[in-house]
Amino acid sequence: MQQRAATFANSDRLNDAAFNNTMRQDRVADPAQMHSQQSHQVPGVDRMDLPNSPVYKSPFDRTAPRHMQQPYQQTSDGNSADDMLDLSGDVAMKKTVVLGTHPGIITEEVLSLKASSKKIFCCDFSSDGALLASAGDENKVFIWNLRNNLEQRSWDAHSSFITDISFRPDESMLATASSDRTLRLWDASQGDCYVQAQCFTGHSTQVTSVEFNPKNTSLLCSCDDGGKVLYWAIGQANPRRISKATGKAKVRFHPRGKILASAIGHTVNITDVETDERFKCLQGNRDNKPLNSICWNEHINCLACVSDNCAKVWSTDGQPVRELNRNGYFRSCSFHPRYPNTLVVGGYESITLWNFAENKVESVQAHGCHLSDLDGCLATGLLASASHDGCVKVWR
Repeated sequence: MQQRAATFANSDRLNDAAFNNTMRQDRVADPAQMHSQQSHQVPGVDRMDLPNSPVYKSPFDRTAPRHMQQPYQQTSDGNSADDMLDLSGDVAMKKTVVLGTHPGIITEEVLSLKASSKKIFCCDFSSDGALLASAGDENKVFIWNLRNNLEQRSWDAHSSFITDISFRPDESMLATASSDRTLRLWDASQGDCYVQAQCFTGHSTQVTSVEFNPKNTSLLCSCDDGGKVLYWAIGQANPRRISKATGKAKVRFHPRGKILASAIGHTVNITDVETDERFKCLQGNRDNKPLNSICWNEHINCLACVSDNCAKVWSTDGQPVRELNRNGYFRSCSFHPRYPNTLVVGGYESITLWNFAENKVESVQAHGCHLSDLDGCLATGLLASASHDGCVKVWR
């Protein structure tokens, strides 16, 4: 298996002065634009702590909330969490790129899983990182057990292609969204096989996204191609609520479960899960193209979104932090599970590593087609990528 690696600067030890100086020198980060609107903090969510801030020591210095997985960290015997997984293969080539003056980190491909002969649209780790699921154009779900010789399970899940997949935090259940206009829950709590536990039929068009609430795990949310956002409760046939918010591309809960981000067009709506009140409407990216993906950073309290040629990071009070513009055909994004000041962006064949604190960028050849989805696992520090080339890859 061909292995690739890239290194880039880790700027976690930058101080505020260095970061502010970088921001002043960056043409994209216009201070007048950043402070043109009044800042309103979203209730229940801390303010953004940039990794170079004096108050930000390390993601591993903090205790994750009860409902969240613990951050990646070394085990007591000195081995990393991903060393406990059954991952094979040696690195055949390492590409070293020095960005800045600080010690670099290494991202290397450790697994390449041929999931399908057709396009893969989505992937998701279980919260402990032991399981990796993917799905796409073949209408099937594929699950690998990374701790048991890559044991694979697959089954026909929908009558049309699958657009999104989400593990329930307790790992006994999986949700899938499909262009057949349904959501389906799959349960493995009674044995080794996943069986359909429920089918939700409240959408009138293609369902584009689904996610479990990380705190109230019996609650999940979905959106469809028509912009409708629905909340569901496990065991109830009808939607718990039709949200006043709109979302078309993705819905993603903040890791504390109190607010929801939903992307539609080139905007992101931030709403309260309980009251359905909209706190923010973030006016997307500079290219004004529809957003393809959004993700939260649970350590420094910020949100990222990507469109075809642009990636952007926002603070939780609605202020733009940094914007990256390039012809990358961006399709997906995920914050790096080990380095929270780095956004990983999936484009056409390549993964772009964007250190947004220093505004340093490096791209790595990763797949043979578009990278449709990315998912990072805090428990292991691993990153998964899914592609239209039919492969799912694991990186560390």
